[in-house]
Amino acid sequence: MNHLKRCAFAFGCIAAFLAGPALSYAATQSPSSEVLPQALRSSADELALPRSLSSWGSEDPALISLLPQQRMAVQPPFIDFGKAELGGFIGAVKYSADFDADVDIAGGITGRVPVPGLPGNWGLWASLAAAGMTRDIPFFYPHRSGTWFSANVGADYTLTTSEIWLVRAQAGVTYNYWNNLQGLDNNFAGTVGLDIGFYWIKFNHRTTVNLNPQVSFNGSNWYAILGLEFQVQF
Repeated sequence: MNHLKRCAFAFGCIAAFLAGPALSYAATQSPSSEVLPQALRSSADELALPRSLSSWGSEDPALISLLPQQRMAVQPPFIDFGKAELGGFIGAVKYSADFDADVDIAGGITGRVPVPGLPGNWGLWASLAAAGMTRDIPFFYPHRSGTWFSANVGADYTLTTSEIWLVRAQAGVTYNYWNNLQGLDNNFAGTVGLDIGFYWIKFNHRTTVNLNPQVSFNGSNWYAILGLEFQVQF
């Protein structure tokens, strides 16, 4: 029995000897009861959510642009050149009776930019066209046939659009350079048209195939161009 008591006493002394340094280390590493709540309060203050969305980041200008209401307040450009459309067309031109010319071939390049700065669905369009003409006049007249050119600018309005197609009404002004064709003087003319576009790839509104009849007129003289156009938004 005495032997067991001596063993128990020895084990108790060893345990007390080993536990002493560990308790001393823990006491030096643990925050005091006063420091720990203060640290927690500081973290809570840093992570606290704003009372209202309007006050979020009001003291930090770098965060203002990230707020939802600030993103919604960004105004689009008056003319959005970032959504410019470019294309080309080929088709036929028909002349009024005063031209004494039959139907001939026509072609050209086109461009368009939307104008979100105006209410509604407005845009600006422009085109450069070339067409052939053979005038039915006596053979002794020079320059009875040749190629003439036109430059066109105007505005359009999108009347309807869907996942399949769109329709735009066009109006503008045209300058005709008749390239010395007999009896024709270079002139300005008014132009009206209807741009009917079909989306080339379903649900892709960046690429269209368009039918674009346009009529240019100066007094009683007129010509109409019916073009088949391929247009891409860049």
